[in-house]
Amino acid sequence: MKILKSLADAQLPPCVATIGFFDGVHLGHQDLIRQVEVVAAEHQLPSLIITFGQHPRRVLRTDYQPEMLNTPKEKLSLLAHCHPDYCCVLDFDTRMAGMTSYEFMDRVLKQQLNVRYLVVGYDHHFGCDMNHGFEQYAEYGKELGIGVIKASQFLLDGKPVSSSAIRFLLQVGDVTQAARLLGRSYSVEGKVVRGQSLGRKLGFPTANLDVHMLHKMLPLDGAYATLVTLGDRQYAGMANIGRRPTVEHEGERTLEVHILNFADDIYDQDLHLDFERRIRAEHRFASYVELTEQLRKDLQRVEQIVVIDSQPPMAD
Repeated sequence: MKILKSLADAQLPPCVATIGFFDGVHLGHQDLIRQVEVVAAEHQLPSLIITFGQHPRRVLRTDYQPEMLNTPKEKLSLLAHCHPDYCCVLDFDTRMAGMTSYEFMDRVLKQQLNVRYLVVGYDHHFGCDMNHGFEQYAEYGKELGIGVIKASQFLLDGKPVSSSAIRFLLQVGDVTQAARLLGRSYSVEGKVVRGQSLGRKLGFPTANLDVHMLHKMLPLDGAYATLVTLGDRQYAGMANIGRRPTVEHEGERTLEVHILNFADDIYDQDLHLDFERRIRAEHRFASYVELTEQLRKDLQRVEQIVVIDSQPPMAD
C-alpha cells in the first residue's frame, strides 16, 4: 500500500475509491474495502482508501468528541493489511469542512485524486450538506464522470458493526465482544515507565504504561487477562486499569500489567497488550493481605484464559 500524506503528493491513475475515517478498521470497514477491491478488479483499476489524519468532529468542535480506537500509525498499519493499492490521508481542516458534497467530489475526488468509481458506505455522508446521501452523490457522479456505487451493509449476528458500538463495549469492559466486532483483540502499546514498585513488594511485579501517551481509548477500569508481546516473545499478562483505591485516595488512572513467568528489567521498552477478557471490577480492599489474596485468584483466572508457552528459552 502506497501512502499519500497530502493532496500535493497525489498523482494517481484512474482509480476506485472509498472514503471514511475508519477508526478501529473493524469488520464493517474491512468488508467495505473488500467491496472496493472487487470493483477495482472488475474495471482493472487500482484501489484507493481515502481517510483523514484527525477526526472531523475535532475540527468541527462538536459537543461529542469520540475517543479513538486507533492511533494514526495503527490505523495505517491495519488498512495496509486490507491490501489496497493506495491510501490518501487528507488534512481535514475548516476549508474542507466547508465544502459541499458536490464540491468535494469535483475538487478532491475528480480533479486531485482521479477517482473514476466511488464506493459509498451504506450509511456514509460527506460534505457540509449532511442531508445529502447516496442518491445525490450518484447524480453528481453522472455529471462529473464518477460512477457511484452503494456498498452492501455488513451485519454480524444481524446487527451492523460500527466504531461507536465498539466504544460502548469498551466503556462497559466487554473486550470479548469488542474483539468480535474488530476481528481481533483490542490492544494498546506504549513504553514501560517506572511506577511505585508496590506490586513487586506484594509478589506481583508490574510493568507500567503511561496512559497519557497511549492516545487512544482504554477499556473500563478493572482487571483483565491480556496477551503481552515484548519484542518477538508473547506472555500471559494480568493487567489492571484504574486508580488503585487500595493504595491511593483519588489517585490518577494507571495501566499496569503483571507478566507471568517473567522477571526482566524492561523499563523504556515497548510493550503491546491485547485485552482478552475482563476478570473483575476494580475494588478497594481493606488490607494488602486481602489485595494479595485476590491477585492470586486473578492469576489463576489468567492462566485459564491465556494459555501459551510463556517460559523463556533455557540458556545454553
